[in-house]
Amino acid sequence: MSKIPILFLHNRSYDSAERIFSDQEAWSAYEVHLVTSAKYTDPRLQELCQVTVTNISDLHELEVFCGRLIEENAIQYVSTVTEYFVLLAARLRNTYGLPGMTFATAQRFRDKVLMKTLLAAEGVCTPAFAVVHTQDEVLAFHERHGRCVLKPIQGVGAKDLTVIGSARELPDVTECSQEMEVEAFIDAPMAHCDAITVAGDVQFFSAGQYLQPPGAYRQALFNSSVQIEDAALLQRLRGVQEHINRVLGLEDGVTHLEVFLTPELVFCEIAARPGGGGIAETVEFKYGVNLLRAQVYLDCGRREALVFEGSGRAQAAGHLGILGPQNGGIVQILAEGRHRGQVLEVQHVAPSQATSPRHCTDYSTLCLVQGESHQALRSDLQELQARIAATWGA
Repeated sequence: MSKIPILFLHNRSYDSAERIFSDQEAWSAYEVHLVTSAKYTDPRLQELCQVTVTNISDLHELEVFCGRLIEENAIQYVSTVTEYFVLLAARLRNTYGLPGMTFATAQRFRDKVLMKTLLAAEGVCTPAFAVVHTQDEVLAFHERHGRCVLKPIQGVGAKDLTVIGSARELPDVTECSQEMEVEAFIDAPMAHCDAITVAGDVQFFSAGQYLQPPGAYRQALFNSSVQIEDAALLQRLRGVQEHINRVLGLEDGVTHLEVFLTPELVFCEIAARPGGGGIAETVEFKYGVNLLRAQVYLDCGRREALVFEGSGRAQAAGHLGILGPQNGGIVQILAEGRHRGQVLEVQHVAPSQATSPRHCTDYSTLCLVQGESHQALRSDLQELQARIAATWGA
């Protein structure tokens, strides 16, 4: 019996692919064609998939390249777990008549202005926002709303995000290579909500709270979060998730939603893919639910393979992403944390980082952490970050 060929677009570490495809029995009926670049190539990938290395930076060229792979290999499904490829994967499905999320649906989860326009019209609380093309438009928005945030309409990872506190800080938007939007600054903590939706119903839901605003990564040099345990807050956040899913028309998929924790819960943005930067790994540690694998299962029409309850290992769980450079002091601090059982897993993403981080998950090191409670783990993480920051000196 011939295997079912699928195309998987990949621009993450080997670890993420391993978390998806390592269960050989689960994928025994499938022939996985993994497309990536030299940067993300790892010899171990060959043990999991058929690997094709190409240039992934030019999405138009990549679309043509993937089209040939689809035709030559009779590909039946296209999947990805990263924001960069969400629209491309959907466009390939549309072009070749393949099942899965359509381009129109994917666009509603990718275009920050479109999603807020649709949601605001249906009663979801959103910040004031506007598309901007000139400095005068940004200035006019700032005069009406005060402190505001300028970011690409199809941005990811808080890359190219600018917080504008005064008229003196206005950037020249005419020099931006992407279409930009501006929105009112919300001075509140932020939660991330990570869910699996099947046939329009939320079947799994979790939420965490960031310790730093994702947009502050250049100053903080950390990106960390702790899973929320407050049952009442989780219920309210789940209600927001379900409302958004209905408005944006989500049938099947894994989503990463960000919400400001104000009394009315203000929407920030949502993506049609698993949370990155350690969030998916944290959810798996706490709940035993693999969001990355769930996304690919749903992309491939495998609802029956989903697992919503697993053997989670941590009472309170979170992640610590370190955006500053590695050094011997950090290695020692994390080794001590592992010995105490506070640090569960350490991934050294890069040996060093000579320049400032490019986005909020541009880590040198990623750690998964656990604690006795949400509040205790927050306190432990803050202490851990202070010790790590001290190794960098002034």
